[in-house]
Formats: sequence, C-alpha cells, structure tokens
Amino acid sequence: MSQEEARSISENVTWGLRKKFADGKFSVGYSHFLGYDKGEDGNLAINEEQAKIVRLIFQLFLEGMTAGRIAKNLTARHILTVTGKEKWNAKTIRGILSNEKYTGCARIQKTFTPDFLTKKAVKNCRQVPSYFVEQRHPAIIDPAVFEMVQREMERRTREGGRYSGVSIFSGKIKCGECGGSFGAKVWHSTDKYRRTIYRCNNKYDGQKCRTSHVMEKEIKEAFVTAFNRLVTEREEIVTNARLVRQTLCDTTALMEEKIKLQQELAVLVEMTEKCIRENARIAQSQEEYQRSYEGLVVRYDVAKARFDEVLETISVYCTQGCGHTERRDGVKPWQNTVPMKMVSGNVNPFSWTDPDAGNCHCV
Repeated sequence: MSQEEARSISENVTWGLRKKFADGKFSVGYSHFLGYDKGEDGNLAINEEQAKIVRLIFQLFLEGMTAGRIAKNLTARHILTVTGKEKWNAKTIRGILSNEKYTGCARIQKTFTPDFLTKKAVKNCRQVPSYFVEQRHPAIIDPAVFEMVQREMERRTREGGRYSGVSIFSGKIKCGECGGSFGAKVWHSTDKYRRTIYRCNNKYDGQKCRTSHVMEKEIKEAFVTAFNRLVTEREEIVTNARLVRQTLCDTTALMEEKIKLQQELAVLVEMTEKCIRENARIAQSQEEYQRSYEGLVVRYDVAKARFDEVLETISVYCTQGCGHTERRDGVKPWQNTVPMKMVSGNVNPFSWTDPDAGNCHCV
C-alpha cells in the first residue's frame, strides 16, 4: 500500500471517528470504571455499591483530605479498588476526582493520532477539536460538587508547597510579610504545657520570614469574630462583593467575540470534513487536495488560537473578580474543548449559548 493510500484511509477513519464524537458517542472500559457498569442498552449504568465509594472519595476531599490520605483511608477500611486490589494509590484518587463522567457528562477526544504512520496517540492540547457532551448518562456526583472539587484542586496546586488537611486552618492562613502559608506546630508535646501554635512555614527556610507565631486559640477567636461579623453584616458585605465582582468580571465584548469564534470554528470543521469526504469519494489531484486541506487546517489553528486566548482572558477576569473560572453549563470548563449542547440524545456542535453572557457565572 502506498503512503498516499495509507494517508487517505487514515483520514477517512479519522473523519468517521470525529463524526461519532460529534454525535455524542464514545466507549469506556467498563471493567475499570468505578461506579458504573454496562447497561442493557449498552450505555453506562450506575453500580450503587461502587457509587458509594465514589461519593465517599469526593466527600473526603472536600473535608480537607489529600489524595494520598484518601487512599490510605480507603485501604484502612479494607475497601477494594475497581480491579479488586486492596491498596489504593493517590494517582487513582486524583483520576476519579477529575473525571467529568461522574457528573453525567463526557469530554470526548482527549487524545488524537497526529501521525498516520506511527499511529501513536498523544494528549489533545488544543490541536484538534474536542467535544463536551452533557446528560449522556446517569450522574453519580452533582455537577456543583464536582465544580467545587475542581476549584479546590486548582487552589491547592496554585498555592504550591505541600498541602495538609490535618487542621481546618491548614493552608488557609497566609503570611502578610512573605505570602507563605502558616502551618501548625506543637510545643511541649509530651508534658502538661502542650499547646498548638501556627507560624509561617518560611520562618526557618530561605529568607527566614520574621513574622511571629500565633496561638491556635487566637486564630479560633479571630475566626469566630469574622464569622459573626459576616452573619450580622451579611447584606452589606455581599452587596459590596457583588459590586466589585461586576466591575472586574465584565466580559461582554469577550463573550461576543467567543461566540463569533465558535461559529467560525464550526464552519471550518464542516468545510474540513467535506473536503475529506470528497477526497474519499471523488478521484482528484492529491497535491491540490493537500493544499486545500492544509489551508483549512491553518485557518482553523489561527481561529482556535484566538478562541483559546479569549477563553483564557475571560478566565483571568473571572478569577480576579471572584476566584472562579468561567463555567460552562454548570460543570468545569475545559479550555481546549469545543462547547456542545445535548438535545434529545444528539449533540449540536457550537450551539452552546451563555444565558449570562458578559457576567461571571458565580452566584
């Protein structure tokens, strides 16, 4: 078989797969998917016993546990993994916490094959369209809970350093001098003078922060004071916060540009697929076909780069205004995902619209 024939077959197969993705169809390894079995209709069906484990993992994470501690917790409870192993690991826990399929949605085409000769799949980092399908199967985790977990994972990563969930104040107190985190330390741990203090983790590290320590009792009193103030002056605080948010999160022009870019990308995808179909159906000069195909790819790449840039800018605006990133239909936004809307089991590319265009999606 010649290289051109191999290329043509590969492009036809790729087109078929992307058409399948565009229809909202995908497959998973049921035997390795905790919480789901293969239903009678061939779709995902909830396995209630396993679903309890999934919900427990999300609950423990939001209670402050790290992925490593959750893994140790499940192992200590003698809960088996989906493959029947007794020991859990942090990587498995992180994979479960970041899997959008537990919300009843699915992100399709996370990987792709750039070279038809090597056939090696690589991670899709915005090189080709990916699809986000909602309401594809029963949900185990509420989308709002999933979103909270994603934000918390991002927060822990953004703050850097080793995260600890031992105390309710772990990772939540910042040093006013160097910006480092305060960590709990125990003084006189073996005698009657035992007490817990919090101090900057950079106190004896690098530049040696000069901020003094704070007693745990003082922190608790400050927290109660702040909480009571929030309760008594809630309306005023919330009103001021909303005013700041509206000022910082005004993305009206960017949202309009994003919608136009979505429409342009949809047209380019359709033109590319049409080009591939005609090449498979009609005999034509491969050089001319290649020029047309590559021209469409270049146009798509330019539009997609701008689309990603707009999404990133919107995300930054929203993060600065309220600490959230732009949401898409109540679930975590994927910056390299082509938005799609599920309607009666069918997926309409680029038909997603934002009912609150121009405003942050936070409550």
